[in-house]
Amino acid sequence: FRPAVNISYALDYARSGLAPSGFHLTSLLLHMANVVLLFALVRVLAGDARAMRYVPAAVPAAADTANTAAFASAVVWAVHPLMTQAVGYVSGRSELLCALFLLASFLCLHAWLFRRGAAWLAAGIAAWVLALASKEVAVMLPVVLLAYGALLLPREDGDTRLRLARVYIPMLAFVAVAAAGRIVVFAGVENVS
Repeated sequence: FRPAVNISYALDYARSGLAPSGFHLTSLLLHMANVVLLFALVRVLAGDARAMRYVPAAVPAAADTANTAAFASAVVWAVHPLMTQAVGYVSGRSELLCALFLLASFLCLHAWLFRRGAAWLAAGIAAWVLALASKEVAVMLPVVLLAYGALLLPREDGDTRLRLARVYIPMLAFVAVAAAGRIVVFAGVENVS
């Protein structure tokens, strides 16, 4: 059940019919958007690492270092052969959409975490729901948030850690309930024998 992917296919079909070029153009644009989002994410994480003093204060021009790391990550992601199937094959659209929405969700939730307003929280949750509607692997976002809190948030910043926990704990509960529901449907409906 991947409604976001099906809607993207329907939009491509409405725009260009069955011509493969329309579907490939969308995949390429999604990949380009993912590269930009990855650049932004690495810059944010580099800033958090700097705040946690994982990057020594003696390193000159920390902003330049963050930009260099973000640029290098984005370039590798843009041209790495791992992504050729997701971009080259129309059926790989779920990977691109899931990555787009997961990266956007993390960035929105990060903005909310550092007190930029409830709209960022709503946007982050909405992006996560769209990621789930693209591919099931999006259930891992709460685990990523948990790891982020453990690795990059200062131990003494209890308020920020609590704010983050208020997001990932309900997300984890939702994932657990959805998984239990999926098992019940699989065992009781799809595979009765």
